[in-house]
Amino acid sequence: MRLIIFYFIGSTILFGQNKEITQTSFYEDGQIKSYILKSNYTHNENMYVLFDSICDKKKQKQRIVRQCTFDSNNWNNDMYYYKDSLMVYYRYGFKRKPSIGLTEYNILFLSKEKKSIGIDIEFNKDSLISRVLIYKPKHKKLEIDKIYSDFHTDPIAMKGSYLLIIDDETSIEINFLKKNIIKNISYYSDLTSDDNDFLRTYVLFHENNKPKEYGDFRYKVGRVGKWYTYYVNGQLESEGEYCGSEIDYNGNEFNLKKDGKWTYYTQQGCIDKEENWDKGKLINR
Repeated sequence: MRLIIFYFIGSTILFGQNKEITQTSFYEDGQIKSYILKSNYTHNENMYVLFDSICDKKKQKQRIVRQCTFDSNNWNNDMYYYKDSLMVYYRYGFKRKPSIGLTEYNILFLSKEKKSIGIDIEFNKDSLISRVLIYKPKHKKLEIDKIYSDFHTDPIAMKGSYLLIIDDETSIEINFLKKNIIKNISYYSDLTSDDNDFLRTYVLFHENNKPKEYGDFRYKVGRVGKWYTYYVNGQLESEGEYCGSEIDYNGNEFNLKKDGKWTYYTQQGCIDKEENWDKGKLINR
């Protein structure tokens, strides 16, 4: 699976040229927790950078940037990086022009195996949706390379399901739980495969519109490959692979088959426990 937000994108952001780092803070074990960065990436604006804690100094080189925040052109910008290829990007325009305030909520699926997709949902000051833009992002950049769909509307409260066709092979489905709270997003690809076994990349959200769980489905198999779950605070909760699952007529999923090593984390980012599975059967903890 290759979903949306890359950790190595964070490396590109943080270690560019002409950088200046100040106000560094640390976790209790001595790892860097956060700092303020000024670099050419943000046009010399201050960027707040938050690292995940991995509870092990020896693995510090593998640490990941989880959040970057900076102000630019009357906008507050928050970028959240998730494992594999998932990214969530918020832009808030309320700071200097509250009467015409606007929020942009971007979900990016960045992939080498299939089309990279960006979903930009715009909210007005009353939290009503006025635009849904589907686009191709430029590689590793928060910029539009190609527009697939651009839906404008009078500000509304979206509920239910919305299907957006990109081309014969690709589509996006957005399900809203209630007023503008995203329940899940499905990114369908391989729709024209000979065996009709299309791929569906699935993201389930917490009610704060941050990812809760994501991974890939195969139409004939169910869950496949690497899956991740996240706490409400954005910390990784678990990660591991599936080799199948089943769905009943009401859309309820059952018989989830975990496979291989699964790792579970505390809300502070430390390893809580590890399990080994074999095609849905727990071998040991």
